[in-house]
Amino acid sequence: EVLKHLQGKLEQEARVMVSSGQTEVLDQLKALQMDITSLYNLKFAPEAAGAGRSAEDSPPPPAPHRDSAGDLGRATLRLLEELDRER
Repeated sequence: EVLKHLQGKLEQEARVMVSSGQTEVLDQLKALQMDITSLYNLKFAPEAAGAGRSAEDSPPPPAPHRDSAGDLGRATLRLLEELDRER
């Protein structure tokens, strides 16, 4: 529940940043989110496979390479949409 609350606050802050033109900071936050997702996958993927979890409970696939800010933005939006669907 705490993580869902934090995710919601981050999404709200991201919308405010985009609307106010602070896209550089938002891009940095997206990159940080991808780094955190990658670290999570590295740490918990082997445990999740052995625990018999369903596909819905398993961590998302590894983050895509950061070739450009556009690719990163699309990947982040896709992950946020996936989080919304899981809620």
